[in-house]
Amino acid sequence: MATALAVSLGLHFQSPFSGSEPVIFAKTALTSTIVTTVVWVIVTLLTRPEPEQQLVDFYRKVRPDVRGWQPVARLAPDVSQTRDIGRNLISWFFGCMMVYLALFGMGKFILGARARGLILLIASALFALALRANLRRVFRAQPGE
Repeated sequence: MATALAVSLGLHFQSPFSGSEPVIFAKTALTSTIVTTVVWVIVTLLTRPEPEQQLVDFYRKVRPDVRGWQPVARLAPDVSQTRDIGRNLISWFFGCMMVYLALFGMGKFILGARARGLILLIASALFALALRANLRRVFRAQPGE
């Protein structure tokens, strides 16, 4: 995060790119993303991994989808394995739609495009209901909670 901030500020004040505003923005975003990614990969490879017990404690508490967590899951055989990445992605999508539709809907409504704003706010409410229904299914499917 510090790298992203530093690179973004550096590019903003140095202005190394030319072109129209959208082109400059795209070049800046792409450069920030590439530099930040290179830095976090290097830092990940150069630092020690988290202690095994801390990973097991996290796995027990959060119970992430077991795919990608197999080595840790084997250390906690008493924890029931979850395979819910599909439902989680659906919830993520519904949540993003709800938030963005609400933001744009309020913006349209406040700035005078009341009909469009109202339509977007209604759509946001529908995604909120869909998110609620999906989360209820998820929590109903989890035993002992």
